[in-house]
Amino acid sequence: MFDEQNVHRDSDGRFGEKLGGPPEVFLTTADGRRTAVTPGVLDSDAQEAFMEGQCVAFAVAVAEATEGGNVVMAVHVEDNRVIHAWASVAGSYTVQDAYGHMDDDAAFDQYVINEKDMFSNASYTDDEVRFETMSPTEARERMLSATGESSPRQDYELAATFVTAAKEMA
Repeated sequence: MFDEQNVHRDSDGRFGEKLGGPPEVFLTTADGRRTAVTPGVLDSDAQEAFMEGQCVAFAVAVAEATEGGNVVMAVHVEDNRVIHAWASVAGSYTVQDAYGHMDDDAAFDQYVINEKDMFSNASYTDDEVRFETMSPTEARERMLSATGESSPRQDYELAATFVTAAKEMA
């Protein structure tokens, strides 16, 4: 494991030590921006990264740390692109992303009807999106397939450092 207080990402994406100063750990968003985050601190920068491109990594980390946890993906029907992902707990009818817990129907409705897709700026309708529930392992595999090619590389190891902060949001 790494020292969460004094870490940065090398140019090749591996964790490395930094001498002094705040940590410099970057997550890549769906539009290619690199957002600096502090491991384990779920602040507005981390929420932005986990809502705009690293949502699968966050959902997988929360689901793996939750008994009976699964990942729910909103998938664009036409091209199978992952639009967003949440962690869910069997039988709870709630989902969680970097903004916290919410009723699953309300979360899905809000996302599908109101949010803009960062790739096309289009709102989605119910017939354009399907929701798929899968294990965290299946979610990881999906992101390695052609379906996940349009998404940034998911940083599962870094996302796992945010699970404690995410659980405190419950």
